[in-house]
Amino acid sequence: QPGAEPARYPAVDMPTLLLYAQPSRALKSAEALAAALPQAHLQTLAGVGHFFPITHPQATAEAVRALLAR
Repeated sequence: QPGAEPARYPAVDMPTLLLYAQPSRALKSAEALAAALPQAHLQTLAGVGHFFPITHPQATAEAVRALLAR
């Protein structure tokens, strides 16, 4: 079945990057998701828009590299 099962989030045993634009209307949901995932790393990028992986690839790549370096 498609869709996430929040009850299973605590079993996700790997680093997870939650990368959001700042400001974003989704930050409250992002914070809840970060709290539910044991190894979540919530990071925001200031002043970027919805398509930041395309418009700001350097900042996106730096965030991914930082996660991989942990």
